[in-house]
Amino acid sequence: SLPAAPRAGGVAYGYPASRQGGRPPQLQALASLAEHDSSAGEGYQVPALEAPPASRPEAAAPRPALSLTWPVAGNTLRMTSYVKVGVTHPGQVSVLNLTVDGRVVAPVDVVRGRNEIALDTTKLANGEHRLQVMAMTAAGDLITSAAVPVVVVN
Repeated sequence: SLPAAPRAGGVAYGYPASRQGGRPPQLQALASLAEHDSSAGEGYQVPALEAPPASRPEAAAPRPALSLTWPVAGNTLRMTSYVKVGVTHPGQVSVLNLTVDGRVVAPVDVVRGRNEIALDTTKLANGEHRLQVMAMTAAGDLITSAAVPVVVVN
């Protein structure tokens, strides 16, 4: 009779004793070969097989941040004014819009590097308005910038 399969500390072939009955087929075949191989001498040791390392969950894509870099709060806008938008991680943004008082007035194409848009203030009433940027991320989340109060005088 051949010696029993090697065990160390309740572990045979890299699996705890509690899992010995449910070994994968590859390990069952290796154990069977080691137990019945007539060429395996007294000192033959079956190398311990380790379970594959647990896979790491993929890191979540960074969430973009939005900002209006110009105009700043309190600026006066006339005629056509250029609004500049800042976006961190633009590759994560699928839709980006400029809003005035909560209404979308223009799409912004920051993804392709054009981070400013001409705002025709003649279509707005004179007085205070709030500019804001709203974006839809690739994951479907809606994010917004802080609102920037400006004064329109035409």
